Amino acid sequence: SCEEGYITKTVDVFPDTDCVRIEIGETEGSFYIESIELICMNE
Repeated sequence: SCEEGYITKTVDVFPDTDCVRIEIGETEGSFYIESIELICMNE
């Protein structure tokens, strides 16, 4: 999705730590989570 200039890319969550790795366009690294939305995807 692309809303208000935000682009959502790949997110890797590591349950055994407090780390979330996000790749956003050319930017890659660790980010502070301000808000999160979880969507159930049936596979």
